[in-house]
Amino acid sequence: MSDNIIIEKIWQENDLLELVVKSSTEYVTVCQTCYIQSSDLKAISKQIAECVKGLQQNCYVEFGKKKGNYTPAF
Repeated sequence: MSDNIIIEKIWQENDLLELVVKSSTEYVTVCQTCYIQSSDLKAISKQIAECVKGLQQNCYVEFGKKKGNYTPAF
């Protein structure tokens, strides 16, 4: 099994998206639902694309701010 990350749109209303991020390796499979504004997703899409091209350094993507209820990150 190869390492991977899959991002799927589950639902959308106006500018709000519900996404599910799935990833699996030989040892673990994870699935995380998150909500994000489409404009914010566009802003971080370049960062995600750079990770896909070839990981040259650690890649950390956060959907929202870390305050109150923490938001998903990968």
